Amino acid sequence: QNGGFTTLNPDPNLLIWDPPTTVGPKKFRAGWLSVPVMHDPYLAAFEAPPHRCLRVIMKPARKQPAKLGPVMLHCGGPGSDASCAVFLGEMLEINSTYVVGDPLSDDYDYWSISQRGMQQLVGGFDDTPCPFKSEDDQTLPVWPEVDCTGINDLINKEGIEAAIKRLDGDEDDATKQDMLDAIRSGPDAQKFGFALHNETYVRWLYRIAALESNLCFHDPKYLVSSAKNRSYNILEHTSTVDLAYDIELVREAIGAQKMSVYGVSYGTKVGSVYATIFPDKVHRLILDGDMGSGADVREFANWVGQSTEAVWTGLAMACDNSVMAGRPTKSICPAGPGSTRKLHRLLLDGKTDEDR
Repeated sequence: QNGGFTTLNPDPNLLIWDPPTTVGPKKFRAGWLSVPVMHDPYLAAFEAPPHRCLRVIMKPARKQPAKLGPVMLHCGGPGSDASCAVFLGEMLEINSTYVVGDPLSDDYDYWSISQRGMQQLVGGFDDTPCPFKSEDDQTLPVWPEVDCTGINDLINKEGIEAAIKRLDGDEDDATKQDMLDAIRSGPDAQKFGFALHNETYVRWLYRIAALESNLCFHDPKYLVSSAKNRSYNILEHTSTVDLAYDIELVREAIGAQKMSVYGVSYGTKVGSVYATIFPDKVHRLILDGDMGSGADVREFANWVGQSTEAVWTGLAMACDNSVMAGRPTKSICPAGPGSTRKLHRLLLDGKTDEDR
């Protein structure tokens, strides 16, 4: 069922490990995964989509084949790269026979991937080029890092007037340039106060973000074509669902029957989406710091606001209680009691430069 492929000898059409090297953490392997820009088996039956390369880093289990199979580690948002295996993997190296027994790394191949849109080359490892070839026998490019610099590029190419001309609003050019500069350099407290409570700031932020997003989406570096000249915008294929399919490609490449996922924060959504699409392929799923599942941006914003308020409320209550309970001076929170009221007043009504 696995085609004879293993962790150390994966399917060369999908995953190729770099040649052995002394660069990088010991016993880790770095390699390249070839992924289709669009995961669509129905369209692929008629026309092969273009492919790009994603970086993968793995530490194979000390005992091969791995008793518990592979576990994909995801360090959270806004995106995780392949170095996550090095950092988060340290937890799998705990060696305490009294507490947990032998290290989990004895039984798991743990690995991470530089997901679509993230920087692909990872520090501490060789900058080995992608070994895969395109249909016209050219070296397959790596997936480009998403870095939206459209407004800067437009200004450098055509001048500030070009950016001002494209901004929404009836204000004069001087006002537009002033707001463009002020918001792109960061919310100046002297100008806007508590920025997110300043309607002028929020309205201009939306306008500028809309311009930046439009310029980014139409940037030629994100446009690719298939051998039959079908165009793709890779920004439309840089999603959590795409990552789930890329994880599945790794499972297929190494001939594993099941895949485990350990996700932190946004990584919990990655694990949940993978388990939803491939429920029969999941061995174990660890969700650390569970993230809301809503796909709608407004639902997500509400969830973030509610969770942030819940965390602050807990901290503020503990702070206030330390004073009201009469705890020793060294254990008293200096902001209590009334820490929430004091912070709210400071943010909204702070008058001095020090307050702002």
